[in-house]
Amino acid sequence: MPPSRIAWGWIALLFLACAGPQLPAWRPDPGEELRKTCAPSPSRCRTQAESLATRWNEADKDRNDDDAFQALQLFAAACQLGDRPACDALESRFVPPRNWGQKFEALPVPRSQGSPAPIAGHWAATCLFLRSGTPSACRVDQSLPGADDVLLERVRTGSWSPAMLDGRAFRCWNRIEATFRPQ
Repeated sequence: MPPSRIAWGWIALLFLACAGPQLPAWRPDPGEELRKTCAPSPSRCRTQAESLATRWNEADKDRNDDDAFQALQLFAAACQLGDRPACDALESRFVPPRNWGQKFEALPVPRSQGSPAPIAGHWAATCLFLRSGTPSACRVDQSLPGADDVLLERVRTGSWSPAMLDGRAFRCWNRIEATFRPQ
């Protein structure tokens, strides 16, 4: 191999090692109805989202978390429709609820009743995360028969950080997903 190829390979490897892993941006699904509403003018939806976020940030004790959540959904819809400033706002201003405990996939997978094999597959639930980060009102979106109750309990008892807009916690709905593979 020519020396120049080796040098470029080392440079690329060094860059990747120094850059570190990037956290994926929070891109919640705004729903088909909101996407249709924003389709004619994604920038108008972004402007409306900016107005809601500003109003939410300026409010003090009477802050309405619905404004922050609606701003999140409007930014997400505009972003999905190609509005780059909306995507930038999602990446720089919003932080999703995060589980600070062990990843679900790393925990022992329960066995369904009467089955010797561990449960495998994809599981998803949506929960309302309070300003404290506490999940409540969870509902299973994609079931793993025999494991739903155990997995919902893991969500409820986990250590979560709240959703954040510009560094301030807000209440919002968020989807939690996990894929289990037999060991």
